[in-house]
Formats: sequence, structure tokens, C-alpha cells
Amino acid sequence: MKEVARGKTTGGGEAIYLSDGTINLGLVKGPAVPGAGIQVLGFQVPSIREIETEIKKPLGLTYPGEPLLAIERESLDGPYKVALLKDPDGNQLALSEQGWEV
Repeated sequence: MKEVARGKTTGGGEAIYLSDGTINLGLVKGPAVPGAGIQVLGFQVPSIREIETEIKKPLGLTYPGEPLLAIERESLDGPYKVALLKDPDGNQLALSEQGWEV
């Protein structure tokens, strides 16, 4: 992997972005969310609106009794224009129609 970008996150942290041309990795100084480990997984998707429609369907992507999933839109001013999806355990998935620069 090689460094492809460096800068500030929308939350004010510092980040270094690495890529091998297929997989991107963002290393962020300071936790973006509470807890250790992988904090955000990113996926390039054809349509965020289609995903929003699917996750609003009862039992579309959750088990009975789990809360429904919701997309939290981030500012579209950032370098990667993403929306965040949090699962019932609080894990974050970053969704982007443009993908991330490599």
C-alpha cells in the first residue's frame, strides 16, 4: 500500500489514507467512535437512495426485535462525499457512490 492522501477528518481528527489500487485504508489519529478495533468499513455503492429504500423495509436487513437501520448523511463538502450506516451494534459502514480516490 502507498499513501494517497493526508488531511483532516470531518470530526477534526488527522488521517492518512493508504491504497493498493483496489483496497483503501484510512488511519485516523484518535478514535472516530468509542471502542478499539475497526471503526468504519467503506463500500462503493451504485445508489445510496436505493439502499435507504431497502433498509426501511421491515426485516430487510435486521433480525426480528432489532432496531431498524438508518443512514446518517455526512457533509458533502468532504473529500469522499459519504453517508454512514450504523448497524444495531454501533458499527459504522461508510457508503459512497463516487468511491474513494486511489
